[in-house]
Amino acid sequence: MENNNENKLLWEQFCRLGERIGDGDLEGSEAKWMNREYSKLARILIPELKEQDKEKRAAKAKNINEQMVKLLSEHKCQCGGAYKQSRSGSKIAYCEFCNKRVQACKSKK
Repeated sequence: MENNNENKLLWEQFCRLGERIGDGDLEGSEAKWMNREYSKLARILIPELKEQDKEKRAAKAKNINEQMVKLLSEHKCQCGGAYKQSRSGSKIAYCEFCNKRVQACKSKK
């Protein structure tokens, strides 16, 4: 019974936040907070969204790994060593000999 009441309260809060966001009268940090809370509640109340996010992250990591394999096979370190990806899904590579750190695909902000 308690879980049902808690779930009902979460749904009510979710709906209220959605209405406030939909009105578009939010500014600054209030808008950030409301959007963050709305997303958090959506993941709790709708488990399918969490699964979709998980699948997107996995596909993104797979894509990055494929690009890094191609990029690292083409480029060598100045010392003559080969670069190795630091971990799966990362755009950071290290030289196997001199341990020099290189970032691939730097994004401009």
